[in-house]
Amino acid sequence: MENPYHQYFCGGTFFEHRFSIDPSSMTRFRDRLKKAGLEEFLGETIRPGLRGGFIKRSELKRVNVDTTVQEKEIHFPTDARLYDRCRERLIEAANDLA
Repeated sequence: MENPYHQYFCGGTFFEHRFSIDPSSMTRFRDRLKKAGLEEFLGETIRPGLRGGFIKRSELKRVNVDTTVQEKEIHFPTDARLYDRCRERLIEAANDLA
């Protein structure tokens, strides 16, 4: 919701000021599937790639997981954020002296 770049990357055609789904929906979805269901779900996402020839079986022997696209607690370097961070560090330094 707060990041237009993320929305565009995920296929959004325009910026939305609300969540596309309730954030807890994915948690409840994973809880309902359990581990066996998640394994089957993963298999169903891979099978079309194998059938279409986009993925080779040999490519599945080793899997690299890239987590750089997962949303993290990212703060933009706005002036207000930088001032706030400076204020926090000054308070920490003052407390260390006290």
